[in-house]
Order: sequence, then structure tokens, then C-alpha cells
Amino acid sequence: MIPARQIFESFAGLPAGTMPDDPIDALQVRLAAWEAGQPFHVVSDLPVALGIGEECGELADAETTEEEIDAVGDVAIYVCQVATRNRLAMRWILDAPSSKKKHRDPWHRDPWRNLVSALGRVKHLVLKRSQRIREGLLPVEEYRELLATALADVTFAVERAAGRRAEDAFLDTASRILARDWNADRAQGGEVAP
Repeated sequence: MIPARQIFESFAGLPAGTMPDDPIDALQVRLAAWEAGQPFHVVSDLPVALGIGEECGELADAETTEEEIDAVGDVAIYVCQVATRNRLAMRWILDAPSSKKKHRDPWHRDPWRNLVSALGRVKHLVLKRSQRIREGLLPVEEYRELLATALADVTFAVERAAGRRAEDAFLDTASRILARDWNADRAQGGEVAP
């Protein structure tokens, strides 16, 4: 079993109401419970993989530090949702060995080109799994291993493009996400408009 799965399984079986000791693991559990109660929740990876791409676009369009942090955090939230659906630990994705991240092919000098490449790989895997072709036909553990690495790569590429740590933005953004209730306010999720 790959490390991202081992970590996930170490906290997935905890009794209801018991949170993992690690703050990233605990946040992954809280986000899964929050999302399950929202009107847009579906089991499929497709909408959350689209969310990763949407937030990468917001990162590219960010004009302020706050917008950058929000976009990086939102990418991490969507990465976490894909990870949860595939029983992969977000903690591993955020901490994947840098040697794995740095030597992935292709790796370009331009951080934005790396981001597009890494994003394309995540979307490729999710799409092929939903179509049940190519890598989508692999046994589940082989697919999960490819997906875990692709999610780590896209997270690292976002960090390089933005020049900030995804873990910090993830922790900062998640508290705001968890306060939203899209059932009560479908237009803004209960957010106060600026």
C-alpha cells in the first residue's frame, strides 16, 4: 500500500467524532464532512478536478497577495477533495518528498508551464478513470499511486508559481470554507460580500 493510502487508512477508521491528532489529517476529515452536507456534493472526481483548474486560473489572475493566498488555498481544498474520494492523505500530498516533485518529467524552467503540465496530468487521470480507458483501467491501487503523485506535483507547481506554501494557504483558507453554508445561501455561501 502506498504511503498516502497508509496515512489515510490510519485515521479513516477512527470512531465517529474522534479527530486525528495531525492537524492536516483532522482538516481533511472536517472538510469531507462539510462537503457531504453541501448541495453540490457528488461522489465523482470530475467536478473537484475542474475546481483545481478553476482555482489555477484564479491564481493566474490574482492581483493581490490576498487573492494569491485564497487561490492557492482553494487549489489545496480541491486537491484534498480529490484525495479524500480516493482514500489518499492530504498530509502526504503536501509533504511528498521533494525529490519526487523536482524530477518529474516534464519539468520546465517556467513555473507556469510546470503548473499547466501538472494540472493536465491530474485532469488526464481523473478523466480517463471516469471514461474507463487507458490509466482508468488500472487496478485501483496502481491508479491511486499515479493520482497521489500527480496531486503532489500540481500542489508543488502551484507553490512554485505563487511563491508560497500550499500548506499555509490550505490552513488559512479552510477555516473560511468550513464557515460557508451553500444550503442557506446559494449565491454566496453565506459569505459577507465585500
